[in-house]
Amino acid sequence: MWEHLGVDPKDDPEARIRELERSLGDFASKSELISPTTRTTAGVRGSRTVVLVVAVGLVALAAGVAFVVARHSGGSSSASLPSSRPSVSTTTTTIAPASQPLQRLYEVLPRAYTSNNCTPADSPNRQALATVECKKTPDPGSPTYAAFSLYPNAAALDKAFQDGISEDAVTPCPHGGDSPGIWHTEGAPNVPAGSVLCGTYNKGPDLLWTQNKDLLIGDIQGPDLNALYQFWQGL
Repeated sequence: MWEHLGVDPKDDPEARIRELERSLGDFASKSELISPTTRTTAGVRGSRTVVLVVAVGLVALAAGVAFVVARHSGGSSSASLPSSRPSVSTTTTTIAPASQPLQRLYEVLPRAYTSNNCTPADSPNRQALATVECKKTPDPGSPTYAAFSLYPNAAALDKAFQDGISEDAVTPCPHGGDSPGIWHTEGAPNVPAGSVLCGTYNKGPDLLWTQNKDLLIGDIQGPDLNALYQFWQGL
């Protein structure tokens, strides 16, 4: 402006002051225009910083919750948690298989034959579950030798009896009894109770019989077949 009037502002102090004031005003105006933008930018950056901090905090919180949940839910395969189910013991008491048939055999032996005068045989009969050999009983007519075997089923019992027939020299039983034959009890005369065989074994009198209801076979030997037969009928 001063140049258009042909005046140098440097020669006019007031003009120079006004020029400085105008320059300062322009600077202030520019400062006001720039400052809000700068604050706004700073505010956005600050907001981003706050959002970032909050986000990091949420991630950390979520991770912490996940860790706690994993610990309480048994997330680890090696964790051992108490169970509401009762424990089941796998320990069981068992009886030796051989002793069960032997005990059963002692239970079905004829009277006067017990574990006191009968012991397990060293060479049990074929297919027998258990076999015992017995000494004389207190009965005066008791056989000198007796043996009893327990079988698993009727077929095995019949097979053992048939083997006895083939091993003995078969003879008729005393009083005309069939040999081999079927015997009955007085309480059930029409129901076969078993089979009976009279004969000679190893040159000595022998009597062999089966007891169907117990799957039992008995063999008694002595010096006289009549005494054997009478003793057997009294059992």
